Amino acid sequence: MWGESAASVEEASIASSLSPLDPMKYYYDMILAAGYSFNRDYEKAIAFARRSLKANKHHQPTLRALLLAQGESNQIEDARQTLSQLLQETPNLTIALSRNGWRFKFRTPARCPSLAQPGRAGSLSFSMKGKYLCPY
Repeated sequence: MWGESAASVEEASIASSLSPLDPMKYYYDMILAAGYSFNRDYEKAIAFARRSLKANKHHQPTLRALLLAQGESNQIEDARQTLSQLLQETPNLTIALSRNGWRFKFRTPARCPSLAQPGRAGSLSFSMKGKYLCPY
């Protein structure tokens, strides 16, 4: 997903439609979930993330995309459950890892306002016990 989020959604949709039985379809669904989150279409982001997780329930990037969409759409209880699942998959995920880890080096708190700051999703931030999670 490089460039504009609208273009990434279009490209992932086309790729997904070209191979409807692809065993990696969950990955296209994760890309669509992330793209819809960037477009602030959280309902679609959540739908694609859930579809992706049905095919691969351990896919951490999908869990992070789902967590962001749930946090941004104030679905705090659902976000808590997703966070719990994510932390089971990645128990060592911390602020330092997400900011300094190779997979997260271009991702900043400014792109994930509800999860990076205790303001809007304060109850979710509290449940993180100081951990910062952001799929972007």
